[in-house]
Formats: sequence, C-alpha cells, structure tokens
Amino acid sequence: MERSVHSNLITPIRLKALTCKIFIGIFSAAITGYALADVSSWVSTTAPDITPDPGAAGTLSTYGLEYSVGANSSTIGQHGILVGPTDAFGAQEAIKRPLVVFVHGDHARCLIDGVPSDPNPYVSCPPANRVPSYKGYLGLQRRLATRGYISISIDANEIARNATALQAAPDAHISLLKSWTDSRLAPNLFLFGAAQNTDFSKVVLVGHSVGAVAVNDAAFQNKIQQASGTSMPVWNPVGQILISGGGSEQQAATLGVHTLNWLSECDNVNVAAQGMLDKDIHHDYVTLRSSILVRGANHNYSNSVWTDDDDDYGQVTNKIQKGLECGFVDANGQPITNTVRLSLNDQQTITKSYFTAAVAAFVSNDVNAWKAIDGTPGHLPSSGVAGATGPEIRVSGKGRRRNDFVQISLDTLNVAASNPDVMTANLCDSSSCTSAAGISGAQRSQFWIAGSSSAVSVKWTGLGSKVSLAHKSTVDGGLLGVMPAHRQLGLRIAQLPSTGALTQSPISLNVTIRDIGSHTLDLGTVTVNPLVSLANTGPIWAQEVRVPVPAAKGFDFTSIVSLDLTPLSPSTGQIWVSDAFGYLPN
Repeated sequence: MERSVHSNLITPIRLKALTCKIFIGIFSAAITGYALADVSSWVSTTAPDITPDPGAAGTLSTYGLEYSVGANSSTIGQHGILVGPTDAFGAQEAIKRPLVVFVHGDHARCLIDGVPSDPNPYVSCPPANRVPSYKGYLGLQRRLATRGYISISIDANEIARNATALQAAPDAHISLLKSWTDSRLAPNLFLFGAAQNTDFSKVVLVGHSVGAVAVNDAAFQNKIQQASGTSMPVWNPVGQILISGGGSEQQAATLGVHTLNWLSECDNVNVAAQGMLDKDIHHDYVTLRSSILVRGANHNYSNSVWTDDDDDYGQVTNKIQKGLECGFVDANGQPITNTVRLSLNDQQTITKSYFTAAVAAFVSNDVNAWKAIDGTPGHLPSSGVAGATGPEIRVSGKGRRRNDFVQISLDTLNVAASNPDVMTANLCDSSSCTSAAGISGAQRSQFWIAGSSSAVSVKWTGLGSKVSLAHKSTVDGGLLGVMPAHRQLGLRIAQLPSTGALTQSPISLNVTIRDIGSHTLDLGTVTVNPLVSLANTGPIWAQEVRVPVPAAKGFDFTSIVSLDLTPLSPSTGQIWVSDAFGYLPN
C-alpha cells in the first residue's frame, strides 16, 4: 500500500514510477525479486546454499519519505530520501536500528530535451529536468527496511564534482538526522520517530564511483576524530560498501572499518580496488577487507536510474553508455561490445542480496552473512539460481584473519622450484609479473596485483615439480611463520581467464608445509577455477582457496620452514600466488 501525505518540508521534484510529486509513502512489505538464472558461485557451480539467507527480503512493512532542508532559490540544500521499517517512524522502540547511508556517483545531472546536460551552476537546471540519481537505490533501501534497517540516500547532484563537499555530505546528513532526535528541531513527527529509533553507533556507508571515494574519506576522517578525542563525531562507521570506486585507497579499512569492494567486470577501476586488499598488510585480524567481482556487471547498473531498462532515462544510457563501459578492445583496437552483459534486473537482484548480507555482517556479526562476503564458498539463494553458465560472482577476501602466514615480499622471501626443467618460479611485482607473462593493454589494467605488492609467479610445462616458499633467514633457510592447528590455511591464487580465444582448465595444487625439524604435513588439495571472461581479454583475478590445518603429533606449528605447492593438473599451467594466511571461521 502507498499513500501520499503533503508536507511543507518537501519540495517538488520529478519522481520516477512512484508519483509525480514528492511523497511520504508506505511501501509494501513484500519485496518482489527479479528472476535470475544461472548464477554460479566463485568456487564452483555446486557451492552450497547459505541458509538462512541473510540477503533475502524480510517480513517488515516499510515506509519512506523525502526530506529537503535549507532549500532556497539558489540551492537544493540537504536533500535525500529516507526509508525504514514502518514501526521505526512511530513511538520510540526498545532496540534502535542501524543506519545505512548511500552516496551516488557523478552521473549526468540534468536533461534538456532528453539530452544529458550539466549546467553550471547546477541550480540553473529546472527542477523538473534534474536527474534523481539518489532514487536509484530505492529497491535496495526497501530490501534493507524489510530486515529492520533505516537508510538514507543523499541527493549529491549539487556537490558531485566538489570533492570536499562530497566527502562532508555523509557527516552532514547523519548529523542532521541526529539533530531530529530533539522534537523541537524535527520538521515533523515522522522524521522525529525515525531519528529517535536510529542507532548512530552502527552506520554503514555505501558509495558508488566518486561517491565511494567520498564515503571512504568520510569514514576515515570520522575514525581519525575518534582517535584524537578532541571532536567526537555523533556517529560511528562500522562498515563501508564501495561500488566501483577505483580512485580511493580505501584507507578507512586500516582503522577498523569493514570494507567490501563491489567490482563490475566491465570497469577499468578494478585494479585499484583489488590493490586495497594488499595495503597495510599488518592490519588487525578482525576487520574485513574483501572484493567481489561480478561477471557481466555494468558500472552504473547498481543505480536503477542509470540503466538501459529505465523508463525515463533509458535514452540517456543508450547515448552515453551502452557498449562503452567494458574497457576491452579487439585486435584492431576497437571497443568490444559486451552483448551478454547483465540486465538491470539481474544486477539489481544480485546487488540487493549481497549488500543486504554485508550490512548484516557489519552491524550484527551474522555468521551466514560473513560467509557470503569473506571468500567462503557459498551461494545466496536470493541472488539467483546457481548454474554452469551466465553471470558469475567471485569473492576474494583478505580480512578477519588471525595471522599473515606468508607475507610475500621481494626482500624477504626465497622461492625455488624443485625441478627447473619443467617449472620456473620467481618473485615479481605488478610490472614484472605482467611483463613476464606477456600481459598488456586492457588485460594488464585488470590485473589483480597493484602498487608495490609482490607475488610468486609459477609456470610449468610438465608435472613432477613443486614450488617452495620460505622467508630469508640464517636459521635453516628461514622460518615461514606460525600456522596454528585447527584453523584453515587460506591462499589467494590467480590464473589466466578463459576467453573466446582460449579455454583454461581448473588448476589443482597439493599443499604441504614443513617445520624446522623437517617434518612434512600434507594439507590436501586446492582447486583454482578460471574466470570466464566475456571479452577477448579479461581480468586476472586472485581467487581465495582454503585447506584445513589438522592437529599433527610431533609437528612444530611455531617454526614452519616452507610452504610447498605441487601442481597436480593440468600438465601445463601458470599461476600467481598473492599471499597465504591463517583463517579462522567466524
């Protein structure tokens, strides 16, 4: 059910598919998901379902309203849309509800005769022509509300090209909502109720593109203020979801903010987001750093206003986006059109499922939610039906560890192949890794290793050899690190993708560790599945794999000398090992 209520707080603006004027409406309790066929998990097409599903729609009815404060003839002020469970807008509840804040990217902001336009100043764009990008997350906001969360989506059109103002926007809007806990300051009872029932100690920030940079900066500055103790902010960031935000180093993760990077295959910003996983390698052992790569996903389809399928703005997308977001070119240097890209409905289904799960992990430590985003093999039923073809979701986690078992470094690690006749193994950085492998152009920009990070490059032309990794030291070849028993050894390993020109096979590797007393412990086998690229070239993605570490009488887990990887199949292959670490399930 939906109803309209007039309020002098609200200013007229174009509203797609809801009503032609601003509303305060009750959204229906049930969220109808779009059918999505053939979604395979990152590890195999038979990954187990994660149930209960932390990304599915909940049972609560939802309520939404727009707010606009400080608006006059020359500005739109602090404008946005707030959605939450219906009960959250009434009397104060016994348990406060976590808050999710959305900041959209720098899309075209104005339509003049159906053509994208960016007038300067922005306020010269007639209100009826302003593109409401902030409404592009309504479906996700409603999904979150059915599970008990309050959310606001900030209208960033006026400030999207002002980095300072954009970074300040999350704090400004959250502080505004906080001020409404005082009934004398709240514009109406609805906003007073929502403010009263918001838990400002549990805030998750979601940003797209330049919006991702903004929310990361906002979270970072918030944590810096908390550490200084001189100016305590009124809210606390517990997590951030960065959608295709390649320009940021995601530094907030270093200060204890759980970070999930949401990467579209057709973006050229993936390398920066993947590089985030390798920064500050001595970070704490409980903060998540994870990347999810979605095969066939579009840079802008997480926002429903900016899609080919949008009723009002499809012409905009067709003119400036279709076929251009994949950063790949053919042999003649011509852009490759991704003809099997995910549709709006498909990508929205995946986005709502995984983002809702991420919020549950960040604010309530939901065990199943962690499984969905930290690299554990699994499939969220609400994201679609698992299958052998179609869109593919890859998760590469680097967080919630208990120790960094192997810190791969050009200065500290020894790498050796047991049979150089059939195997070459060496350390490389991002430049030498790609050069040695003959990787260039668009594929190089999609390489999974960035900055000063290092990797172990391994290539074999026959079976029967192993690669050994050990830290340099004067003690028996070096101590690799401590690997506690009853945990799991996690590794991030990449291989070339399957493309239209070349089909790659899954690579199976046997994993062993050896202690200072020359005792060898066989941990079992891991399999690295190739990413299936939609173009002639594709991203080289480090997949996380894990093996259990059993207790073993007589094995010295405190003094491990080497980690050995032995290819079992195929007979020829190539991998890059990014790191190895001790993983303890949540």
